[in-house]
Amino acid sequence: MERNYMKIIEHDNYFPRLIEFITTSVNLEGYTGKRLVEFIFSKLDHPDQIWESVFEKQLRDTDRFLLTTLFSFGGSRIPSKVLENAFENRFRYEILHNGHKAGTNDFKTTLKRLLDGLITGHADSEGTVYSFINPSVNDFLINYLNESPSEQKRILYSATYFEQLYSVCYGDVDHLITIWR
Repeated sequence: MERNYMKIIEHDNYFPRLIEFITTSVNLEGYTGKRLVEFIFSKLDHPDQIWESVFEKQLRDTDRFLLTTLFSFGGSRIPSKVLENAFENRFRYEILHNGHKAGTNDFKTTLKRLLDGLITGHADSEGTVYSFINPSVNDFLINYLNESPSEQKRILYSATYFEQLYSVCYGDVDHLITIWR
């Protein structure tokens, strides 16, 4: 394993949080020696596969709402106020149509849980902007949403900004019309 250390660090998809997640005892159970190295490189080569487990098994509904809201803007450099407004609208939709219950400061609480794990914040001239921590999160959500028209509808019906419609439908107006039906 030691001689693979530098190969792991130099891998295009390397970032410490990904390695931390890959190497949890639950994920490594049953892997030793060469199989362990193959497993790690497989996950580095296809990090979007990791997010499926996280998304479906480890996140709360509000976490998924925030991630899909961020995705609906393209997942990169979204100003805090814009993200908060869109999240609040999505959450109102979920409360009205799907029976979710509001908590105290849902946006801030959810944001804290996701920061540095799935999303990252950076200060710029507009204040704080948010992005996915790794492009593979966006890749996972593309695949996830392609397989979930009902989730696409939930995003579209709760959209606050035109950009969200465009992004979720990949700029394809025919796809938007199909989902809207």
